[in-house]
Amino acid sequence: MRRLATAAAILAAALLGTPAAAEEAPPPAAWEVLPAPDDDGPRQAFELTLDPGQTHEDTVLVRNRGPEEITVDVWATDAVTTPSGDLGLLLAEDAPRFAGAWITPATARLTLEPGGEGAVPFTVTVPENEQPGDYVAGVVVSMPRGETTSTGERVLVEARVASRVYLRVPGDLAPAVTVSELTLTRDAPWWNFWSGDTRVDFTVTNEGNARLMPQSAVTLSSPFGPLSAAPATVALPELMPGDRLRASALTGVADSLVLPGVPAWGLLSADVSVLARLSTGPDAVRETATVTAVAVPWVPAAVVVLVLARVAFGTVRLVRRRRAARRPVPTTAPAPVEEVVAAPAVGSA
Repeated sequence: MRRLATAAAILAAALLGTPAAAEEAPPPAAWEVLPAPDDDGPRQAFELTLDPGQTHEDTVLVRNRGPEEITVDVWATDAVTTPSGDLGLLLAEDAPRFAGAWITPATARLTLEPGGEGAVPFTVTVPENEQPGDYVAGVVVSMPRGETTSTGERVLVEARVASRVYLRVPGDLAPAVTVSELTLTRDAPWWNFWSGDTRVDFTVTNEGNARLMPQSAVTLSSPFGPLSAAPATVALPELMPGDRLRASALTGVADSLVLPGVPAWGLLSADVSVLARLSTGPDAVRETATVTAVAVPWVPAAVVVLVLARVAFGTVRLVRRRRAARRPVPTTAPAPVEEVVAAPAVGSA
């Protein structure tokens, strides 16, 4: 289960009256936020199932881990999935539309002594006409504070820490996942046909209304069959309804999955299969997509072309020789012989 990432947003900065941007990430917040234990013990997140129109009361704990007294703001907003797969929060200026708008803390501000802990009750009320599905929000505890950058600039930063609230509105759940935008490339010198890096990338989208826990499997094949004994995998985070994630953004590399030592046998194909299970229950959906790429083995191809050219040239010469051998040889007729008749001598008796 993902944690709700600590978020820090620059609200304003001033240096001699002019705005400036912070160049470094602010230090970690000096407080922590977590659900109050329930009858089953400690909780990592709030997991709620509420019907439309139903109201639920719960409590979030805020602990001051720092050496100074702090005064923090308490509020709620929708959670969103970042491109890298982490669970983040809406920007402070963006109004929540779903579960974040259904949560009302009992107090909007809390002051804590060093090492102190405070409990903040809150209520969750689902609208009467809300559609079935899974929703996620965060109970946020934030505090603006001044920071100094490495260049000496003073900036005002809002540090935010939140506790996750997963909320399911029961009804007709329609889990659906799609795999799209597949790419397949092979990277190797032209002369190296027996071993090269093959890269696969794809996009996974939660098209349904249920929270999904996906698993991926990538099988690479040539015209002669699969190129590995077992499928390769890309770790996928949980997908909330509407989430759309690119695998390469999750792995942090240009292409999501790199398979080394892949030979080039003319054609390569990658089958990407995603099995997505509901966060609760045994139900699951599967989606498979295939991408094909040409991987020309240039050295064997060049050898084959040369051999075929040599065979073709030798065949042409052989055919010509055989045709010449079967052609009839013309015979030369003998030259005519002229008969010489001696004339009688003149004046003979």
